[in-house]
Amino acid sequence: MHFKLENTGGPAFKATFGGDYRGAPRSLRFIVTATDQNGNVVADPYPNSTCFGGLGGSVNVTTDKPFYKSLPIVRYLRFEKPGAYTIRVHHDFGWQETSERGFPQGSIVLHLKKPSKKQARELVQSWLAERPYQGNTWGEKSRPYTDFSQIRFGEYLAPLSKEAKKGNKNAIVGVGSIATPEATRLLIEIVKPKNEHIRKIACPQLCMRLPDPYLTGELGKRNIFEDGRKEPRRWLVEKSWRKKFGADIRKIASEFLKDPDKDWIATGAYMMECIGTKSDTPLIVAALNREVKKTLSYELRTDIYPRPRGACMELQRAAKMMLKRGASVPENPTSPGESILFLIAFQDNTEFRPKGWMETCDRLLESDIPYIQENTLKVLPTPMPRLLQKHLVPILKSGDVDASIEACRIIERDRLTDLKESILAVLRMATEDWLFRAADNAAFTVDAKYERIEILVSRLDEPDMMFNCLDALKTIFTNASGGGANSNIDIPATARLIKPKWQTFIKENKGYLEAGKTLSLPHPKVTADMFPEGYYISFNDGTSWPKWNN
Repeated sequence: MHFKLENTGGPAFKATFGGDYRGAPRSLRFIVTATDQNGNVVADPYPNSTCFGGLGGSVNVTTDKPFYKSLPIVRYLRFEKPGAYTIRVHHDFGWQETSERGFPQGSIVLHLKKPSKKQARELVQSWLAERPYQGNTWGEKSRPYTDFSQIRFGEYLAPLSKEAKKGNKNAIVGVGSIATPEATRLLIEIVKPKNEHIRKIACPQLCMRLPDPYLTGELGKRNIFEDGRKEPRRWLVEKSWRKKFGADIRKIASEFLKDPDKDWIATGAYMMECIGTKSDTPLIVAALNREVKKTLSYELRTDIYPRPRGACMELQRAAKMMLKRGASVPENPTSPGESILFLIAFQDNTEFRPKGWMETCDRLLESDIPYIQENTLKVLPTPMPRLLQKHLVPILKSGDVDASIEACRIIERDRLTDLKESILAVLRMATEDWLFRAADNAAFTVDAKYERIEILVSRLDEPDMMFNCLDALKTIFTNASGGGANSNIDIPATARLIKPKWQTFIKENKGYLEAGKTLSLPHPKVTADMFPEGYYISFNDGTSWPKWNN
């Protein structure tokens, strides 16, 4: 559907668009609603969508140059039956709405008809023959195209199935958009044959309609940035999942769990966390045995946190669900997989404290697999038992990033001031962002205030450390609550320029800082030239400092 903003007469006016789509299924500043002929509101397929901004800009709308935006209407409205629908669209345009003058609104009446079998077949054929869509042209109408992720109507399942079974990606995605049990059965049949190309396309479509415990709150997010899209997935599960599919899914999952590839193992684990039973626990433990050992060789990912560590994260989520469904727990674990199962039970069930549990944890903290050490540290009670504290320093010295992070967090949590020097040693060397922050937080908590500040200032000119150190130094300022920076600068040269200024500042205010006192910005002792141009510190009242000319 084409949205048109036009100037019907008079001087040009400005309107802004964009900044509302990154990570979202559509442009969120467009508000699209619809009612059917009976006044019933059409559901939004993606309510509460996450968005991380995106490119945007302003346009001048003149009498001879309207602005167009082509909207994929099925990403705003979930039509589930034929009929007449009144669709209304508006946008804020970057303008201020008043009680006298609201935002302009466009409307249209759309008639949806149920296709005959012949029409459905011909439409699918034409859709599959389309050339790939290259995206919208700014301010212009886009050409019509098929969004296979939004087909939805069951009438198109049969004509899609033939090409889907052959591995046509668009056809498989189209099947995945149809919320019926018949579509689920077809996806299962597509996944069953051991065709890796087809499986890689079809498995995500099948997994979206499984009864994920995340959707009911039994499991949390994998990381803070994950958009689980609960509402559309709940709808899809309600409409398309049936318990009778469980046996086939478990069989497929069992096969995946035995695969050497970590991605297929993770897929199998996800399937089991959705519909597995306690009898599937040995498969989960066996897969954990292999994957936990592989963490010794997996490259450390820096693009996501918590790190999935191959298939381990998904396997642990599956193990958690097996325990919820009645799986037994080994009280004296003897393998990596059993150890992880023990630790999950220890964390989730406060009544699970078998005889000798502390000795078991002591043994796990001595493991030659840092991943087991890391997971043991995560579940220990507060405060950490004295018997087990002896492991913290060796773990901090081990060089394993994630195990060291957990050790730092325990030192922070329990305020273990006798480990101050060990924490400061980590803070002097840490380059990985999460370890640096964990060490910095611990150093702040164990009263290494001035030593911590000295280290942060000394590292300002190290590669890729300037912004991390400056953000950590905000604790000096009472009213700092956030901020931002301009990274389009010569960072190494800037760091060399500001470091001496910071060194002078902390030397002149050593006694004040050693006492743990803070300054309120703006302050005469703190000058803008101690920061890169464009760097700012925000305050709770919405203002910020320093003020830059640009």
